[in-house]
Amino acid sequence: MRVGVDVSAVSFNSAGTARYSVEVLRAVQAERPESVTVCPLTAAAVRVPEPGLARKLFVLYWEWIYCPIILPARARRLKLDVLHVTAPMPLPARFGRTRVIATVHDVLPIAHPEWFPRLMGWRLGRWLRATASRAHFLLASSRFTAGELRARLGVPAERLSVVPLGHAAPPAELPAPGLAPPYLLAVGTLEPRKNLAVVLEAYRMLRETRPAAPPLAVAGGRGGGGVTVAALAGRLGMAQVVRELGFVPDAQLFALYAGAEAFIFPSLAEGFGFPPLEAMAAGCPVVASDAASLPEVVGEAGLLVDPRDPAGIAEALRRVLDEPGLAERLRALGRARAAEFTWSRCARLTLPAYRQALESAA
Repeated sequence: MRVGVDVSAVSFNSAGTARYSVEVLRAVQAERPESVTVCPLTAAAVRVPEPGLARKLFVLYWEWIYCPIILPARARRLKLDVLHVTAPMPLPARFGRTRVIATVHDVLPIAHPEWFPRLMGWRLGRWLRATASRAHFLLASSRFTAGELRARLGVPAERLSVVPLGHAAPPAELPAPGLAPPYLLAVGTLEPRKNLAVVLEAYRMLRETRPAAPPLAVAGGRGGGGVTVAALAGRLGMAQVVRELGFVPDAQLFALYAGAEAFIFPSLAEGFGFPPLEAMAAGCPVVASDAASLPEVVGEAGLLVDPRDPAGIAEALRRVLDEPGLAERLRALGRARAAEFTWSRCARLTLPAYRQALESAA
């Protein structure tokens, strides 16, 4: 069986989709039986520049030339039995004899279009619909996403499989976190679904009842609209105890997880949820949302909270800070839970889907 894995997502960003593209390719190559040949495909060999004219031109090329023309031609030239696209794309109606498998991480542009700029939301929704209707088989990174695909896009259960993702292991030697403990940690961009405004409100409420609570550090790139975490903290009178770290490289982020008293992640919606998984792997107690896919990832290894209830989030943080036995139990449970999510397991669940797609063509 000849399999091509399209990893074009790495040209656009370094976020979860790009990470999945790289890791699943590597893991499938490592796990594959001798009867399977795997090769990577991509639209560009380099990372596309940040927003600007060059990026806009590349997106147009990718959407209107690479996906509908070049990718099918490569599949035919390489005589691929299976093409695995690692994120939704504007798939053409025909790929010849090649069976197409697609991984879908979430359907947020369709479920919550209000969270996206209008043009971007329209584009992403179009790619999702094309992928859901034209791929021969779909992989969902969580049961939640699988349910959304069935409910919102009418994907039948027989064309769908749930394949949880893996996570990067913490480096053997962590760098200095760049922040002296103790501190609480949140990760995310300033966009509606990451819910950072509620994190800050919960932290304000925590300090009302526990004035000596550790400072709050927020890591992640800035969202749109020009609003910053520092500005929001200033409005709440907490400029001196909230530190905006900006984008943090992976190794440094693991060091931040390992040094934090607790990790706060009350996201409104996630297709999977890398940050709480990585925090658990680093031995950090997790307070996470009880919404979308996050209960599947965290399980009973963290404290699950209503993401719209800052008082409940504040109480969960107080418990972690004031109950040493609870914090230690969450650290141990978190490490054990994170160990269940490996890229090799992801690959072992992915390979049968390739065979299933081929068998359905027979």
